[in-house]
Amino acid sequence: MLFAPKWVKTLPLDLRPDKKRIEELEKLRVEFAIPHEALAMRVMSSPVTTRKVQRKCLETLRIQNPGKSERELFKMVLISRIQAPPSFEMTGPEIDEAMKNINSFDELCDYIITLDEQESAFPDPLGIGKRIDEILAQEEIDKRTPAENLIKSLEQTYFDLRKKNPDRDEHWFLANTWLERYGSTKQAKQKGAEWTKFIAYKDTLQFSIL
Repeated sequence: MLFAPKWVKTLPLDLRPDKKRIEELEKLRVEFAIPHEALAMRVMSSPVTTRKVQRKCLETLRIQNPGKSERELFKMVLISRIQAPPSFEMTGPEIDEAMKNINSFDELCDYIITLDEQESAFPDPLGIGKRIDEILAQEEIDKRTPAENLIKSLEQTYFDLRKKNPDRDEHWFLANTWLERYGSTKQAKQKGAEWTKFIAYKDTLQFSIL
């Protein structure tokens, strides 16, 4: 924006809301006389922003550690978060225990958000904080395409299969994710030419190939 409000300018470029959300948040700020610094802090502490930060961290770690599995990367993201301000006291065994219940990026973010809320919960008697979160969340909803939603669904299917069937091998997880995508064995076989390509992507879980 050419004339962005003061609070926007204090946010990192990659964490700033889009133009529509900035306008909505600025109206809210003016209506309730929220100081610029307070609004900036609330945006930065929003669960929506937390997810953005952790996704960026995951992307960076994936590039830096090409041989790591998704679960290993998730653990690295968690460690990175608990070491960053405000830091949390967690032992290695406590981290390992937490990871037992984390099977997807969304679950990782949910856990981190829970930690953040326990550490720095602010009273919100007027529901202003909730409204800020809703405005920011709507931006993420508007950005999603049907394809992105499908990929997210497939990722969740894959992790659910792993969680419910720990004795199965990787090929079984991928095959059943493939079947889930196409609905029947017949349809899956018709797309068989893509199967080997899908298998080649298994370590990075790039479900966009489906």
